[in-house]
Amino acid sequence: MWKMTGEAMAPALDSNACKAARLLDPKAEPPVHGDVVVFKHPVKLDTPMVFRVIALGGDTVQMVQGKILLNGQALPQSPIAPLHRNVLANPHHRCGRTADRDGSCLVDRYVETLPNGRAYEILDLGWESLDNTASLEVPMNHLFVLGDHRDNSADSRLPHSSGGLGFVPIGNVTAIFDDL
Repeated sequence: MWKMTGEAMAPALDSNACKAARLLDPKAEPPVHGDVVVFKHPVKLDTPMVFRVIALGGDTVQMVQGKILLNGQALPQSPIAPLHRNVLANPHHRCGRTADRDGSCLVDRYVETLPNGRAYEILDLGWESLDNTASLEVPMNHLFVLGDHRDNSADSRLPHSSGGLGFVPIGNVTAIFDDL
């Protein structure tokens, strides 16, 4: 059972959410695009992390204006109803818009779909510096992972030197959430 402590994987795994994950041997069952995996932080090996697999070894990935280009193709994002958040009730919540006096705000929400058909919700607070990245080739036996709450996530878009994950060695994966 995993308890989320941050908002990086909201709305699929919101802060304080508890969810069961299945242990995984990545050599026997390698992760695929769209899996939500638990892994050891590439630098702080005693720190477990949870993120969604976007790209595998050999893939190229880039963020352009908040959209993912995977192997040169933009992943479709379809808007759905905004998500209601309350920054007073949960200080982990962030809003792209100004919160009302009662702390409530709306966050833009989309369904993003990978080429293998896996679809999931993402949150977008508007323009952020990580909405644009260089084109990156994922090294073999590594993963490129992103949080579903794109503007509240220090993920593979950031190198280790900037507090991010960089590419994650596939051997660091320890578990998977089967239903996310």
